[in-house]
Amino acid sequence: MIDVRWLDDANFRAGPSEIFRSFPAPLRPLIEFYARRAMRRTLHMQGLGRHDAAARLELGKRDFLAISDILADKPYLFGEEPRGADASAGAFVIGALAKAVTAPLRDAAESMPNLLDYAERMTKRFFPRFGV
Repeated sequence: MIDVRWLDDANFRAGPSEIFRSFPAPLRPLIEFYARRAMRRTLHMQGLGRHDAAARLELGKRDFLAISDILADKPYLFGEEPRGADASAGAFVIGALAKAVTAPLRDAAESMPNLLDYAERMTKRFFPRFGV
């Protein structure tokens, strides 16, 4: 999700670039350049940046399939109430489903109805002012 948001020019303009609006206009392109370069380096150091786009997409799809399988028909990963794992998994699912981003990974997450329901539940419970 980081590569799609930060390294894809169109998605960057639709989302993360907003972070830099408070910087003076003449400095903004330089600051954005260094921030995006830092993201690229971080992805490389983590290992994901060493894979091509198709492999990164496949890894992401597998992650969402695993979350979907664990979730099954439960409201939260481990039952009726959210746990710490839901804080992490829920954040990733909600982030992947963000409408501001155009990405095959979002399409993959949207194809799993229980992930859509999970994201809606998590958003309503923990981020009610943002709605779904």
